[in-house]
Amino acid sequence: MKRILRLFLVALILTLGYCSLIGASSGKITISVTLTTSASIWIGSSSYDYQSLAANATSISATSIAVRNNSTALITKWELSGAVTTGTNPVSLQAWDGTSSLTDNQIGLQGLFNSNMPSDGDFTSGGTKDTLTGTAKIFDDTNNYFTGAAGDENADNTANGGINVSNEKHLWFRIKMPPAMTNPAQTLDVSITASAI
Repeated sequence: MKRILRLFLVALILTLGYCSLIGASSGKITISVTLTTSASIWIGSSSYDYQSLAANATSISATSIAVRNNSTALITKWELSGAVTTGTNPVSLQAWDGTSSLTDNQIGLQGLFNSNMPSDGDFTSGGTKDTLTGTAKIFDDTNNYFTGAAGDENADNTANGGINVSNEKHLWFRIKMPPAMTNPAQTLDVSITASAI
């Protein structure tokens, strides 16, 4: 009986040793897929008229302009920038902090997404982060651009600062006029670009 048990153990050890020499093999399959979609943005109005403002005046827009992620199945990021488009003797947009003075032929323009009409303090709390110049700024939680106090619309952004499909936000402007201008009638463009995150 002992001999049978020894033979059995030897056979078991040899079998296990042989199996470990054979080893195992595995492979990997990579599956790629792309969602059919494209970035799209809807802007509720193509213009806002401040009408006439006095020298050195600061004014918040009386109404907001609705902006919506109009994409099909794409969470987007928004980039905002400003530009002066007046043909002769244009002013320059300054990286205005919301409180400092401007010199002749300079305009300060700030943008803020907020569900309710913001106060001057809501804009100035962002410093130059809310300022619109020729350099595009991304609106998202990560960079903390265009944030407000009460009614702050960043709260419903997804992670990474994305704007969900059909999400509508309300853009307010605050403008600061210079002490004097060579050409008193000026036109400013604000560009909003939606793209994939």
